[in-house]
This record gives sequence, structure tokens and C-alpha cells, in this order.
Amino acid sequence: MSGSAAPIAWRHLFHTIRVYLPLWAGATILFAGLGYAYTRVRVDTYSASQSLVIRNEAHGEQDLLGRFASQTDLKAAQETVLELSNNRNVLMAALTRLDPELAELENGPSQDFIADARSRIIVRPPKGSEFGATEVIYLETRETTQERAEKLCNYVREALTNAMRDIRADRFSGVIQELTHSRDLAAAHRQEANKKLQALETSVGSDLGELRSLTENFAGSGNSQRVLTDLQKESQQAELELEKLRELEALLKRGQADPDQLLVSGGELLASQPTLKRLKDGYTDAQLAASSLSSLYTANHPKMRAAETAQREILDKILQEIQASIESMEPQIRIASDRVAKLQKKQDELSNRLNELAEMRTTYSNLLSDFGHRTNLLERAEASLNEAEASRQAALSIDLISPLGPVQSGDKPVGPNDTMLLMGSITAGLLFGAGMVFLVAPGSGKDNFGRRWSDYSGSKFNAAPAAVPAAQPVVASAAQPTVTPPAQPVENAVPAEPATESAPANHAADAWQNLQRLAAQSSQTGPGEPRVERRSNPR
Repeated sequence: MSGSAAPIAWRHLFHTIRVYLPLWAGATILFAGLGYAYTRVRVDTYSASQSLVIRNEAHGEQDLLGRFASQTDLKAAQETVLELSNNRNVLMAALTRLDPELAELENGPSQDFIADARSRIIVRPPKGSEFGATEVIYLETRETTQERAEKLCNYVREALTNAMRDIRADRFSGVIQELTHSRDLAAAHRQEANKKLQALETSVGSDLGELRSLTENFAGSGNSQRVLTDLQKESQQAELELEKLRELEALLKRGQADPDQLLVSGGELLASQPTLKRLKDGYTDAQLAASSLSSLYTANHPKMRAAETAQREILDKILQEIQASIESMEPQIRIASDRVAKLQKKQDELSNRLNELAEMRTTYSNLLSDFGHRTNLLERAEASLNEAEASRQAALSIDLISPLGPVQSGDKPVGPNDTMLLMGSITAGLLFGAGMVFLVAPGSGKDNFGRRWSDYSGSKFNAAPAAVPAAQPVVASAAQPTVTPPAQPVENAVPAEPATESAPANHAADAWQNLQRLAAQSSQTGPGEPRVERRSNPR
């Protein structure tokens, strides 16, 4: 076998194209006819698109002002719009406005009609981008006319806006129901805590202020504590006065028995008895005068007797005054004792009450804390409920999808025009016909042992039947092998013109006969003779 490929048999190629002209010409005419028929029956499709911008809800996010917190949230919102555009309710809302007769159908349009409508409504990101990269998306619709495409684009946008509004309203309605339940539960718990606190405050009564002062200002002193301190001071003063009265009574009783003791002590005690004090001072003066006269006169002197008589009279007056003072002091001592007892009783009662309030302080503090916590929960629940109601009202009146300008539509239909379709059909017919020709046409006349069945129907085997020996069964003996003469060169057996011009040959029958002949020649080759390799075709 030669290392270089054999030259192309251009004469055979042109001959084959001329012979099989009806095949490839018929295929070209058939494809051209199909293409022309398609251009006559097809319906032009016009496209209309509109750019939309989507924003986030602004409730509870004053710092973002309608912007999305992350790219993931933006992508989720845009994909939600994409899913809504394929929703049956959204499609029917737009299509019934475009074609009102669809609403009169009893069972509605078929699934194939809905699927075709979905294929004509496209939501896509800007070119060269993806969802989540920008807040702008494009809504594209396709219809049979430019006007219908523009109307459908507007109707789909309005249906998407209404669907988004309904979804937000339904979502906030569910949230409002949950928050209403939470608000009612918080109000019930607050009412229960209020009843417990009210019962405890009622049991405290007038000491409520003291209990609140103990709870709210534990480090300071309340009114009752100050009253108790004043009672303690007053009780101490009353006890001191009672003690003075008792000491004075004891002094007077001792002075009644021995006046000299009264004259020696009791200056401070006698301050409450001015008469007695003056008598004591007079008696002291009389004693001093008698002592002075005793140095000058004798005991029998009249002056001495007068001085002694004055002393006795003063002493008698002192004894009488002491007796009167003792009798007058008994009511004072009794009143002072009663006063001390009453002050002590008040002090004990107030101390006991303060102890009880101190024991109740923890319970009251817990009830106050629980009541305050329930109040805060109720306030937060009401605030959340008000915010959800405001968001629902906003969802019913404000759109999250806004168009950026009017609908843009093309003046020409989408896809190739009739001329391009017809030229493409003709080209496809030529290629298909050429492929069929080279599939069924025989080779260039060489004895090829190729891979296609047409390779076995060469011009050598289409010669006269006498040139092809009949295949006979040959029994090869081991002692005397049968030798088959070598085959003649293929070039000598090729006629100048194939017989296909006058009458088409039965290529299938000829191929089968050639296969039988090659099998017979292969079986008749001797064991010592080399087998002739017939793979001369570079293919």
C-alpha cells in the first residue's frame, strides 16, 4: 500500500452526480417545497420587553430604606417574581385581559395552551448578568402582533404587581393573626398579675405607701420608719421624766424622815418644787443667822430664842410642804407611767407592722416585677401588631415592582425571515441529496474492500457474468492442495463506461455475488501461498 492517498477521481464524481441527478435534485425540491410551505403557514412572532426594578419592604428597616440587606435576599425576591410569572393565576389574569373570550370557557384553557403561554413570557436578568447582581430585571413577552405583545407585557406586569400585593397582604394577614393571639395572651397574663397585685395591696391597706417605699427605695427610710424613730425618742424622754419624778418622790420621803438629807442634796430635783426650794433656802438662812447669834449671845437670849423659833417654824413648813408635794406627785407619776406604757405599745405595734411589711416586701416586689414584665410584653405585642397592620395597609396600596420606562417592542418579527428560511431549506435539501448520493453510489471502479456495502459493488464486478466464475465447493486435501490462479488486475476488468447508464444495476445482488466469490477464493488459497491483500482503498 502506498503511503500517500490516491487522487480524487473527479470524472467519476461528476459522472455520479449526473447519474443520480433525480435523487439530489428531488431532495432539494422537496426541502425547498417544505420550506416554502412553512413560510406560508407560519405565524410571525413579535417581542416586547420592559425593564423593571424591584425593591425591598421598608417597614422595620429605616436604615436600609427599601434596599435589600444582602445579595441572597435580592436573588430570592427576583426568583419569586420569576415563579409568579409562571403561575397559572397570573397567566390567566393577563391572558383573559388580552383575549376576553378565554374567560367564557367552561373548563378553562388546556394545559398545552398554558404551557405555550409560559413559553411566551420570559423573566430574565440583564444581559451578561444573573439574578441577584442588580435590582433590575426584564419582562419579555411574545405574541403574533406587535400591539398584542405590548399589551401582553403590560398585562403581565400588572398581574405580577397584583400577585405580589396579594402575597404580601396574605403574609401580613397571617402575621396579624399570630400577633393578635400573642397580644390577647399577654393581656390575659397581665390581667392575672394585676389581680394578684391588687389583692396584696388591698390586704396591706394604709401601709401601702410604706410597702412601696420599702420596695422601690430599699436603702432609704419610709414614713413608718421615721415615725418609729420619733416614738423611740419620745418614749425615752417619757421614761426619763418618769424616772425623775420617782427620784424626787423618794427624796421627799427621805427628807420627810430626816430634813437634813433634803437640805444636803436634791438641788436639781427641787427645781420642780419652787415653794419647797424657797423654804429650804430660808431654813438654811435661819440656820446661818442662829449660828452667827450663838457666837454673841447665850441660848437664853431672846434673839437666840427667836432664831431657834424661826428655824422650827421653817422646818414645820418644810415638812408640811414635803407632805403636800408627795401627795401631788402621785398623779404625775401615774400619768408619766401611762404615757411611757402607751409609747411602748405604739412602738411595739409599729415594729411588728414593719416586720410584716418586710416579709411581704419580697412577694410584693415579685408581683410588681411580673406585672411590669407582662406590661412590657403587651406593649411590644401591640407595637408589633400596629406595625403589621400598617404593613398590610401599605401592601394593599404600594407596589414593590416599578417599571423603568415604557414597553419596548421591535418592528420586525423574531427569528429569520421568509427568504432566509427558504434559502436554508434549499441548502438543507442539497446537503441531504448529496449525502444520499454518496451513500448509495458505487466507488470509482477499484477493487475496494471497504466498510460500506456500496464498496463491494465496483465496476469490476458489474462486468459480464462470464467473467465471474461460479463458486464451487472445493475439498482441500492435506496431501495435494488445490492452487487457485491469482486474480486478474482490477484495472484490466474495468470497462470504459459503466452499465448504469442504460439500466441501473442490481447493486445488492451484485454485492452478494462478489462476497460469495471472495469467500471461495479465500478458501481455495493454498497453505504455502501468500494471501492476496485486497485493502487497496485508503478508506
